[in-house]
Amino acid sequence: MLARVAKNQSACLRSSLVMSSLQTRGFKAGPQWNDKVVMVVGSGGQVGREIVRVLAKELGPERVIATDLPAEKPDVLGDCIYKPLDIRDKEQYRALVKDHGVTNIIQQAAIISALAEKNIELAYDVNVTGTYTALNVAREFGCGIFFPTTMGVFGGNTFNKDCTKVNEVLEPNTIYGVTKAFNELLGTYYHTKFGVDFRCLRYPGIISSEKYAANGTVSYITEMFFGALNEGKYECYLRPDTTIPAIYIEDCVNASLGLVGAERSNLKRCVYHLAGTPMTPAKMEEIVKKMVPGTTVSYKIDPLRQ
Repeated sequence: MLARVAKNQSACLRSSLVMSSLQTRGFKAGPQWNDKVVMVVGSGGQVGREIVRVLAKELGPERVIATDLPAEKPDVLGDCIYKPLDIRDKEQYRALVKDHGVTNIIQQAAIISALAEKNIELAYDVNVTGTYTALNVAREFGCGIFFPTTMGVFGGNTFNKDCTKVNEVLEPNTIYGVTKAFNELLGTYYHTKFGVDFRCLRYPGIISSEKYAANGTVSYITEMFFGALNEGKYECYLRPDTTIPAIYIEDCVNASLGLVGAERSNLKRCVYHLAGTPMTPAKMEEIVKKMVPGTTVSYKIDPLRQ
């Protein structure tokens, strides 16, 4: 489904806010962060762990509360406060925000893409119930809340695939896209109705050099490199010509934190796009083979991820 997003969309999905954060590589916390205490929910994921490490370095580990399902802190999180949390547990969520004086929530927890299609009930429970919980906690304690969604909120053949507008029609055709579109609308409603400082960024595919639980449509980019290095081969689940915008994780983190730290008066809406560079498995195969000669890449299409 994500393959339908056109190659040139990246030229048109850039807001001035997002681009200003991308132009300076390496996030630096300005004075607007001086009083912030940030809770990163879903901190063990691909983006969450990077956000925790960056914020702990910039704000100090005592002002970053990382949460996820494991009882013990994962080693990848480094120096920070860690607390286990099931985002569907409202009382546990409330207690953490209250006890630590949290000013900003970064809600990274979600059931994504292929895993969501395999377990629709779990995807709904986490992606919808968990978001409803987070928004109500943010409303109660006056927290700002940042929420990433996905280009998967588009779907079908109605939306303009060249230079897609931020307010383009949403017709998602996966449970992941459906729940994320609902999250965008619910968060915007909470901002309008209750004054919750809800901020949302639609991510393209994300490229990382670190291993993580790979359930996304563009996980092949990272997996292909590890397959080449470890086994000299990789079997890709997408067609070679599947075009999906992608972004390096450092730029994704910079843009996300740029939006979190922006002055509310400078924002014209709650939901923004984040641009990516068009990538295909065939192009990645070419790059990998240059870097790791002798690598073989085969293709076995997975309908859930294509």
